[in-house]
Amino acid sequence: MVKQWFTWVIDNPRAVVCACIMSMFVFGAFVPRLYKDTSPDAYIEPTNPALIYRDKVKEIFGLDDPFVIAVEAPDGETIYSIEALGLIAELTELMMATSNIEPDRVVSLTTEKIISGTADRIDITTAYDEPPSSQAEVDVIQQRVEAFPVFLGNLVARDGTMAMIVGEMVDQSQSHQTFLDLSTAIDGVRGQYAGMVHLAGEASTAGYLDSYISQDARRSYPLAAAMIILVLSMAFRSVAGVLLPLSIAVATAIAAMGIRAYFEVPFYAISNGLVVVLISIAVADGIHIINEYRNELWSGRHATARDALLAALVSITRPVVLTTITTIAGFVGIVFGSEMPPMKAFGLYSAIGVLAAWFYTIALLPAVLTLIHRNKPIASIWPQKQDRGRDLLSAFLAGLAEIIVRYPKHAMALSFVFLAVCVYGTTLVVVDYDRIDNFARNEPVRVADRVINRSMDGSYRLLVVVDAKRPQGIFDPDIVKRIEALQEYVVTLPHVNGVSSIVDILKEVNQSVSGGDPNEKRIPDSESSIAQLFLAYESVGDPADLEDDIDFDQQIALINVRTDAGSFVKTKPIIENLEAYLASTFNAPHVQGSLSGRVYLNYHWLKSIEANHLVSVLIAVVLALTIATAAFRSFTAGFFCLFHVIFAVFMVYAVMAMFGIGLGVTTSMFAAITIGLGVDFSVHSIERVRKLSSYEGAVSAKSIRDAFQSTGRALWFNMWALCLGFSALLASNNPTVSEFGGLLIVAISANFLASMTALPAVLLVLKPKFLLGEVPVERRSTARTDSKTGTVLAMLCAAGLAAFLMPVNVAVADAVDAEPEAADLNAPSVSSPAVLEIVRNTDARDHGEHLLRDLKMILTDKRGRERVRDAKGIRLDAQDERRALIVYTGPANIKDTAFLTYDYIDPEREDQQWLYLPSLRRSRQVSGAERGEYFLGTDLTFEDLKQEGRISEEDYVFDFIAETEPTPGVVAINGWPKNAVIAKELGYGLVQSRIDTSNWTILSHRIFDTAGQILKTLRYEEFVQVDGIWTASIIDVENHKTGHKTRFEFSNIDFQTDVSEKRLDQRNLKRAGK
Repeated sequence: MVKQWFTWVIDNPRAVVCACIMSMFVFGAFVPRLYKDTSPDAYIEPTNPALIYRDKVKEIFGLDDPFVIAVEAPDGETIYSIEALGLIAELTELMMATSNIEPDRVVSLTTEKIISGTADRIDITTAYDEPPSSQAEVDVIQQRVEAFPVFLGNLVARDGTMAMIVGEMVDQSQSHQTFLDLSTAIDGVRGQYAGMVHLAGEASTAGYLDSYISQDARRSYPLAAAMIILVLSMAFRSVAGVLLPLSIAVATAIAAMGIRAYFEVPFYAISNGLVVVLISIAVADGIHIINEYRNELWSGRHATARDALLAALVSITRPVVLTTITTIAGFVGIVFGSEMPPMKAFGLYSAIGVLAAWFYTIALLPAVLTLIHRNKPIASIWPQKQDRGRDLLSAFLAGLAEIIVRYPKHAMALSFVFLAVCVYGTTLVVVDYDRIDNFARNEPVRVADRVINRSMDGSYRLLVVVDAKRPQGIFDPDIVKRIEALQEYVVTLPHVNGVSSIVDILKEVNQSVSGGDPNEKRIPDSESSIAQLFLAYESVGDPADLEDDIDFDQQIALINVRTDAGSFVKTKPIIENLEAYLASTFNAPHVQGSLSGRVYLNYHWLKSIEANHLVSVLIAVVLALTIATAAFRSFTAGFFCLFHVIFAVFMVYAVMAMFGIGLGVTTSMFAAITIGLGVDFSVHSIERVRKLSSYEGAVSAKSIRDAFQSTGRALWFNMWALCLGFSALLASNNPTVSEFGGLLIVAISANFLASMTALPAVLLVLKPKFLLGEVPVERRSTARTDSKTGTVLAMLCAAGLAAFLMPVNVAVADAVDAEPEAADLNAPSVSSPAVLEIVRNTDARDHGEHLLRDLKMILTDKRGRERVRDAKGIRLDAQDERRALIVYTGPANIKDTAFLTYDYIDPEREDQQWLYLPSLRRSRQVSGAERGEYFLGTDLTFEDLKQEGRISEEDYVFDFIAETEPTPGVVAINGWPKNAVIAKELGYGLVQSRIDTSNWTILSHRIFDTAGQILKTLRYEEFVQVDGIWTASIIDVENHKTGHKTRFEFSNIDFQTDVSEKRLDQRNLKRAGK
């Protein structure tokens, strides 16, 4: 079968070349479909329980890997300066305005609230809204920030030398473009500040890594090709000897990447190494075939080049096929031994690439050689040098062979001593990996990581998820105190520098409502008191303010552990100690603590490296041993094929220990690859020694010497082709890929040296019988050769088919969400008289001077879960002000909690709010809320409620909306804020209102944010006429960004009963529920 195949190829070279070129075009057509996946989640199986649980936590809390902008003060200074605080405010706005950054998920000193209190007042406000203009303002900001420990080490360094702005993406798959956009924005302001501005965070790492991969490809691929050209030029000194193997390498890479793209398998950070490895491996068989071809040309046994080529191909086929299978076996070991999708893909598509290289080698190479050497005299094809034995390589190989054949026992003994030393070194290797190590030390993203971890509590996040097992169970005093104790424990662990949770907020609120008394910075003893503290914070907060700390049902809370440890070695003791504490101390029938977050996910997939590494090595060994045994029909032969590989593997382990290289994602693959490639050296050596020994009838010094001069030369250039090809990886920007390349070079060099020293020495000393078990080449039956090799070929085809069809978990890129609805924010300069008449008629209708009503507040989160609160609402419209009171009647833990507001008509006068907490028997004034702040955790702002049923002519400029299908009696108008100041106060860029002209009631508002994106829809429904006044009995609000919904249902509406000012006086709040 073998001879027939090659005869057909040689007789039909043009057809074979055309078919190979066409296949390259077919595979190449898919290559542009390749896409990169640089997310850390790519390294963990989608079915991994830790990832599934993290996704569940992410669904509840909306936590994504963030971008972090760090503002570092100049040496000897702090961020408490006019310049630094102004820059923080500017960068916060820039991040909010960046495409694919969720503005509501941007966190900085200008967005997060500080809680403070005096004897009669609670302040829950941001550190500052506008950049300070004087040092006195800066001093106030510094005093407020430093008095609020929740920020320290988290948003601002404890020593004041750094502050951070943190933002989350809308679409994680767009991290690269978002990284570029943020980098450009930061570059635009970086020169204005004497300190440093860094861009970091896990999302930044993923975005930066995308560029890194492209840079690496542009550098390493041409370098690998150049190295291969150099080796081939030295080996063959002919154009054909260079271009043919190089063409096979290119075709191999195209085939592997084309098939990968067809199956939509992403290009990972380690995939550049795969291409370089394939380019280097693909030339190996070509070197052996061309070397054998030249030997046949120089033998004098053939009349034509065709006969010499056919003889060479038949002679070399078995070792070529065998080494191809064993190389595939090494990569198959990675596929089945690893749990990580990038490593599985590396193994699978390397195996497919090796299979493609074998096909092009046995098809394209002989076809082209036939075409270029047809009708040429043998003597003119590869002229033989007159005295080849005197060239330097021949002299070196001859000298090495002489040493081995003279002192085989000494060589064997020294080999085993060396092996023992390497085995000892292996015991010093540890599993370790840090994702930030993918970048060179001087890269900005790594510098930023280092600086942030030095100045802040840490850039790495570990989460403890606390499940109270029932709605509102997180307010159980026992659970809250368990959380407090857990926080105290976790900061004692190494590399943990800070921890925060809802408990810290509750303690700050308790201190504030207690007049700022430091002794009251504690957790109350009753569940209702804790629930009311939570409501106190929520009273002037956005519904999303506490989304990172507690879930909607108030059943699950997060403890955020901040650590400067990103490597496996450092995070392992943190996680193991925390897991032990949770199991032994924290968990109880009514509460369960579990770990999650990026640090925990990384720990999960990294801890499997050691076990997976051993499995992959074992699989590779078993497969290589089985294949070699079957090919040589001798278990002893199979053992000897692996004998010298053991030396190479342990030598690499020793080198890792010597240079402190951990067993990580890339480095853990070297052993299986070494086994697959290393067997190539022994197979070719043993095959040659076996033929020579069988011909002579004994394993002799002569057969060893002759093997050195023939196969040794091919192995020499094979080694250099692989080593110089792999050396392209040393130029990688990614240090872990460079280490991988270095280890492969050590492994290949060690394999060559062992195959030329330890292996022949052992063969000469032990003289295994299998070396004499083959009939000499001249007397061998062609049919038998074809039969045996045909069996091996069948095995190869079956292995290739299995590899090709093998299922792989494919990380398909998430579909990009549809573009959100956007609005035109270009407003007219003035409102037309006609539209102003509509607005004035709406405002002029009777809204009632007094109002009493019952209210059911239904708050719904994005997952459809509801939280219901019942209350009584009372309103009084006086001449200069509007007073409104809400008294909660349920649920029980917040019953009689009251919230009173005074909204003054005079815009220069600050509105006032008071809060009464019955369980604490305390009434406190709450800091005046901004107009755009959300009311009592709903999706309605204070301005929405103040303007209920009205439109403010003072704030907006109006125009009509031309509706394509207008509703009779209903008019639609646009309202744009008159200036940027008003837009910022309201948080609105455009309000589209629909008005019923029959009674001048507002039916709905469609509200867009200041970037023109749809923010929320507010609907007034089920209008009723009470005491002659039209009023909505339902208000529905849908927040399109957060997915939250708010529904107010009004009943027992009364406009007739007088409401006295005394009833709505803050001094009477204690009796509000009576």
